[in-house]
Formats: sequence, C-alpha cells, structure tokens
Amino acid sequence: MKMNNMTPMKLQTLPKHIAQRIAFKAAQWRTADIDEALLNISNPAWKMVNYLALCQSWRYHCIPLYCQDMLISLNRAFSAIQDTHYWLTTMDDVLRLSGQRYTRNVHLHVPLSQVLNGEFPGFLLKPPYRDAVFPNVSVVWFKLHIGGELTGMLNGESIKYIDSFVVQIKQMFPNAQIYSISSSVALAADEKEILNHCDYMFSKLMTGIRGIKYYTASEHFVATPVPTITGLTRISYYECESPAQFLQLICNNQKTLVILNLELSKPNTLVQMFQTDRQASAEGQPGMSFPQLQRLEVICHNHNQLLMDSRTHVSGVPFPSLRRLRFHHPYPFSGDELFRGNHDKLEHLSLSIDAEDIVHMLQSGAFKKGKFSTLKFIDLDIDLSQALVDHAYGKQLCHTLWHLAPEQENLSVNLISFAYKEEFIQELEPGQHTGLRFLSIGSLDLDIWETIRILGQLPQLSQLEINPKTMDLNKPWYIQNLITTTYLDDLVREFYPLAPWLRYILFDLSLYSDMEGASHFAVQLAILCPKVDCVRWGMHSTAFERCCKTLAASAEYFEYSDRLALVDWSKKS
Repeated sequence: MKMNNMTPMKLQTLPKHIAQRIAFKAAQWRTADIDEALLNISNPAWKMVNYLALCQSWRYHCIPLYCQDMLISLNRAFSAIQDTHYWLTTMDDVLRLSGQRYTRNVHLHVPLSQVLNGEFPGFLLKPPYRDAVFPNVSVVWFKLHIGGELTGMLNGESIKYIDSFVVQIKQMFPNAQIYSISSSVALAADEKEILNHCDYMFSKLMTGIRGIKYYTASEHFVATPVPTITGLTRISYYECESPAQFLQLICNNQKTLVILNLELSKPNTLVQMFQTDRQASAEGQPGMSFPQLQRLEVICHNHNQLLMDSRTHVSGVPFPSLRRLRFHHPYPFSGDELFRGNHDKLEHLSLSIDAEDIVHMLQSGAFKKGKFSTLKFIDLDIDLSQALVDHAYGKQLCHTLWHLAPEQENLSVNLISFAYKEEFIQELEPGQHTGLRFLSIGSLDLDIWETIRILGQLPQLSQLEINPKTMDLNKPWYIQNLITTTYLDDLVREFYPLAPWLRYILFDLSLYSDMEGASHFAVQLAILCPKVDCVRWGMHSTAFERCCKTLAASAEYFEYSDRLALVDWSKKS
C-alpha cells in the first residue's frame, strides 16, 4: 500500500483492530521522533504504519478512534475481555488526550469487594475522574466479579457505597441507554446472601435506563426491585435462577420493548410468560401484546421438555410490528399467535423446530402459501427424525417451503431425516421464484441431475450451498460414465447455460466424503454455469482444492480447460 494513497478518510474503513493500533501510535508518539523512530525500524511495513501514525493530520483523525472504546478497572488482572479483538483505551489515556467526546462504549470491570469496601467509589471521586463526563457514551458494558473477600449482610455502609458508585457512573455517562450487565458471582449455598448486594446494585443501575443486556454465568438471580422498572426498549435475558421475576420485568415493559432477546434452558419458561394472558382474558382484560417489538430472538438449549398439552393460547395480536424473528425453540402456541398481524411486515425469519411443531403449524394455519408478502430472508432448520411425517404432510411441507414468501431472496432449509426429496424438487414450480438469489439446502443429498433440475428453475440465483450426493467409489463404472466425452457433450448441449447468474457454490461435505466424486460434481457444475468463479468445500479442504485443480487440467476435461481456468477452487468466502 502506497502512503500517498492512504488518506485520513481511508483509515475509517480499515479493520477496527488495525485502526486502533495506528491510533495508539498517533496518540503516543511525537512528530519530532519521526527520524529517530524510522531509523530504528527495519521492517518496511512498520515504517509505513509509524510514519502514518506520526503525521499531524493522522493524529487528528486517529484520536477519535483511539478513544472510541474505553476500559475502567482498578486492577488490570481482572480486565480480560473475551471476544474483543480491538484496542481498549484506559480512562487515563482518554482524559489525557481530552477525548471524552469521542468515547462511545465503556467496559466497566468491577470487583464486588471494591464497591462494598468503598475503594472503587473512592477512586471515582479523585481528580480528574470526579468531574469527567462522557456525553456520547451509549453503551456501558458492566462486568461484576468477586475479586476479593466479601462480607455477607447488606447493611447501611455497603448501601452507602453502592449508592455512591451508581450515582457516579450515571453522572459520568448521562446519556447511556443500554447497560450490558454481566455477573460472574458464583457462590456456595451458604453464601447466597451476597447476592443481595448484586440485586441491590443492579436494580439501582437499571432504574431509568432504556435497555438491558442481561447476562449471568452463575445461578444468579433476580431480586424484588427489578421487575418494577418500566419504559425499557431493549432486554436481552439469559436464563437465571429466578426466571419468573425477570419474565415479570418483560411483561411490565411489553408496551415499550423494541428488541427482545431470550436465551432459555427450559422451553416452559416462555410458556409461563404467556400464562398471564389466560388470566387476563378470564378477567376481561387485554391480552399479552408487544406493540412496538420489531426484533424477537428466542433460543432454547433443551427442546425436549415441552409437552404438547403445554401449548398456550394467546388472544389478540401479540407481535403486530415484528420484522425480525429468530425462534430456536419448541413452538409454544396453539395457533398462529407468533405470526398474527405481522405477516405483511416480517422481513427476516429463522426457525429451528421439530416434526411435531411443523405439523402443528401447518394444521393451525401459522404457515400458509404466500402468507408473508414482505419476507426476504428465510432460515428453517426442521428435525424430522423423532416423528413420522406421512406423504400428505411431506408434500404440504415442501409446497409451503417454496411458496411461503413470494418475494423471498434468501432461502436456507435444513431438513433432517426428510424422506420426500422428489416432492421437494417437484414443488419448485417454473417461473415462481425469479427473485431468489441465495439457496442453501442441508441434509438432502442431491446428485447432479437433481441439482440441475433445481438450478433450472432459479434463473436469478447467485449463491448455492448443497450437500452433494457423491459418486460411489465401489462402482468405478459410474465415474467413468460421467467423464466420457459423449456424456459431457450431451450435458452441455442440453443444459448450458445453467443458472446464468450463479457465481458461488459451496459443498457441505464431511471429512469422510468421496473426494473424487465431489470433485467431478464441482467441475461439471462449473462447466454448466457460465459465471461461476468460486467453488469450495465447506471445510476449505486443500485436498478438495487440489483434486479439483487436477481434474480441471486433466485430459477428460481438456475441452473445457479455458472455462475451468477462471474458477477459484481455494477462495474462502
């Protein structure tokens, strides 16, 4: 990269971890050090980076990036942040550079003991921290851990320190809307009274904010003050010891929530949240409804605990404004409650369900042909291994998958133990899916003829992911037949050009797949589809890449060598 091509605006487009490191250099080095620094650096790449960082114009543009993410912690030993790949600046660094207005995200790592003994509140009361204000911080990532010896009872002194700490945090970040609260406080049975401190602190922090991302790695919690909070627009909830109380918090904020993320260990937890609807209906009150909710994500780690008689009826329209739905959970409703009133608004749908759920949804009318007029992205993972799906329902399911959303652009289906592959292909009607651009089919082994039949009905498709039915190595005549000159000529004569806009093909193969057969499959598809420039294996196997390149240069495919030379067999994305 030439230095004269590297403008300040281009820095903003660099990967964040690179931009942060350049910003770090810009903040720390002085222009007077340029000559000496470059003389001591032998690596030309580092010379370029340091030169850019030391320029005054670069310093001006780097400091906002450098101050964007800030860490507050008394002990750097407790400040490890998982899944954070970019540079985190300390509060001292930001204040020294007068960069408070550039800070957007704050990672606050607090040992509980340092709050209860007054050490952390005392630290924040010292200059220059006492008067520091970060007006543009929108997210505070609050991580609480033990970090020292604790006393058991919640008393007047500990309440005083907690109140002081919360007041200081809210003064420093007056416009923060989302607090991401993480707790690694895991205690023995006789130490549960310590959780009173956590409950009190979190309830104070959560009062008056507009969103919560609530995570706990222990058996935590929630205490009585929390459910009284209202007006929240976002809640992310991960299963804890007292789900009823937190679900009550969700119910209390149902009128204002815009984003709701739930990660549950028991599917009945979600059912419990809607049990109140039955009581409300019996008392003549309005049923459960989230009128502002646009994004709903529900993930359950155990799909086997929901009994069929637990399905809940919800009156009214629970989710009228829903646009994005990710639901990896046994279907808990008796009818179409999940989709009622939002079929003309839903844009993104991701479902992971089993056979009983899909049969129930077909029977209840939750899924109907052409029901979702605005739906663009569909991702369905349906496990059919635990129940028998007869031919009628199998055919109905196939018809529904292809015709659920007339405007769909992205369709990903994984049909585990599905026995009606021919019906699945037959339901793909000519001229009905001109807008489909991405197709992923999992758990259905497709041979090349079946793949050709599918591609022939999808003229606008640009990306394809399939699990190819590879050739049987025990039948060498099968492979020999597929690579004869006559066979290839007939294939090209009948089907070329196939899928004229297809550029990317991904094979979802196991490590034990027939490599030779898969390579023939890939090469032949690349010949038939004129614009394909990338064919790869899901595991990015070098063996697959090598085999495809060998075949492409072989005598069997010599006639098509110019076409195959344009295909990248090693591209990762």
